Order: sequence, then C-alpha cells, then structure tokens
Amino acid sequence: MLTKDERKERQRKGIETKKTNGEWDDYGRPRIMSIKDFERAYKSVKNGKKKSTELMKELKLTKPTFYRYIRQIENK
Repeated sequence: MLTKDERKERQRKGIETKKTNGEWDDYGRPRIMSIKDFERAYKSVKNGKKKSTELMKELKLTKPTFYRYIRQIENK
C-alpha cells in the first residue's frame, strides 16, 4: 500500500505528464453544455423573456453551475 506522500508524488507526476503531452484540457468532469449553447439560451433572460430560475430548470443546471456559466460569458 502506498503512503500519502507516495500517492501525492505519483499524482503530481501524472499531472505533469498530461500537461506536457497536451492532454490536460480533457482532464476532469465533462461540461453539461457548451458555453455557446448556454449563451444562446441566456439571451432570453437578458431580453427579459424568461427569469433566471426558469432557465435553470429548463436547462437542468444547478444554481452554482448556472452562475459560473454567466461569469464565463461576462469575462470573455
């Protein structure tokens, strides 16, 4: 069985390898939807046709995910 330090070292090496091979962008949990698709749907909220909560339910997004997408759009 590996010690805590050995696991951290192996994890660090694995991350470095992914970054050097250009595979780091694919790491982690996949997005629920693309930013472009969200932006198209979010226009209805900006135009006042829908409320934020309605769009959240329609897209099946949690509140933190919904607002994270909004921050990413605004920071472009």
